[in-house]
Amino acid sequence: MDKFWDTPIPDDLVFVNAPNCRTRREASTSYPLSSTINEKQPLHNQGGETIIYEHRDPFSLSDIVDRQVTIQRNGLIRKSVRSGKCDLEAEKRRLELIGGRTTIPVPQAVQCSSSGEFEHLVMERLPGKTLESVWGHLSTKERESIADQVADFVTQLHQLKNDTIDAQVFVRQELSSGLNNSTSFSLQRIKNYSGMEVITRFVRDRSQMLDDQQNVFTHGDLDWSNILIADKNVCGIIDLECSGFLPPYCEWIAVKRLSDRHPWFGLLEPRLKSAKWDLMWEVEELISALSNHSQWALVPIDRATNQTEGWAHVPKIVVACVGDGPLVTYELRSKHPLWQEYKANKDKEGDGIIVEQLKETEAPRNSDHGS
Repeated sequence: MDKFWDTPIPDDLVFVNAPNCRTRREASTSYPLSSTINEKQPLHNQGGETIIYEHRDPFSLSDIVDRQVTIQRNGLIRKSVRSGKCDLEAEKRRLELIGGRTTIPVPQAVQCSSSGEFEHLVMERLPGKTLESVWGHLSTKERESIADQVADFVTQLHQLKNDTIDAQVFVRQELSSGLNNSTSFSLQRIKNYSGMEVITRFVRDRSQMLDDQQNVFTHGDLDWSNILIADKNVCGIIDLECSGFLPPYCEWIAVKRLSDRHPWFGLLEPRLKSAKWDLMWEVEELISALSNHSQWALVPIDRATNQTEGWAHVPKIVVACVGDGPLVTYELRSKHPLWQEYKANKDKEGDGIIVEQLKETEAPRNSDHGS
């Protein structure tokens, strides 16, 4: 890790926000992410508490905590998230909704509070171990039974309906308010490309076929770390941060996106699928290609690769000529201490689509993420 922070970057590159620095450590110190952060980690912690999960910003020399899950001395769970990262009050309401109107085992929410620069949600601690931790000890039949149980829980969730879309995020894309059906939802997800008629027409023609389907409650992140197992049965579903009311195919889409490279999602995906949603997978493939095209990276060669590879898939999906991809302007460019450009292009930013930072800070796809 020291090598990552202390090795000078190539001579033809410059840190845009720390142009006089040559190493990542110098840049992070000169233009720190923490410049407007007073509380680097939750001050709520007291002796005797156990941290069971923690996410630290990887580009802040790992001294800034964005989220933390703790077992308090009284046995309750406290989830602490930096203000603005998510809406814990909304998560509390959704836990209460699921707990009151289904038989799905979710934690009972106790209270929400805030302190300094963090929001906190206190809830009961459910028994069991994560599916991830016990997966290797389960037989094929036991794994299939767990997938059936989770699918049954999803069926219960889908009985909860809403006329409008009510969710903050879907597959890490932040959602705006005022959406009400499949078409408005899909078009909002490609808003950066709304000026390209061939793309909007492709998305609109497929999405509007499902506009008559009412929005349903969706967990949004059925990762095996969010499923608790006891006696080889599901005893808890946790982490409703990504949940909300969305078009009915969204739970399946969120799982299918990872099903090719993840054994749990591969097992769960066919249990959630409906044949009438096939066209929406075509839309999702397009959205994924566009997301790859505009995916940020800290070094210019990787941003260029993202744009080239992402855009190459677009004409194959829409089966039409789309021309060259639009220029991309990255919102993160002016904020990140480690953002690099070629020296000749240091002052050029372009006039293309503006790509905002994803809801949750993520490491880019390239070698400049320190892992």
